[in-house]
Amino acid sequence: MNYMLVASVPQHEGPKAFGVYNEERGTYRRVTFIIDKEGVIRHIIDDPQDMERHSQESLDIIRGWG
Repeated sequence: MNYMLVASVPQHEGPKAFGVYNEERGTYRRVTFIIDKEGVIRHIIDDPQDMERHSQESLDIIRGWG
């Protein structure tokens, strides 16, 4: 399976588009969006403390799609 990731690019377009960019600080929050093939956001993980949660919960959600 292939999964596309939206990372920070020079102008921070990805974080800005998803509303996680903080202009004042020039940083963005660690948020994972699970998006289906139709482009619909199906799940959001917004937990800045538990990085392992992002990967494990993402895999659990995607595996559950069958």
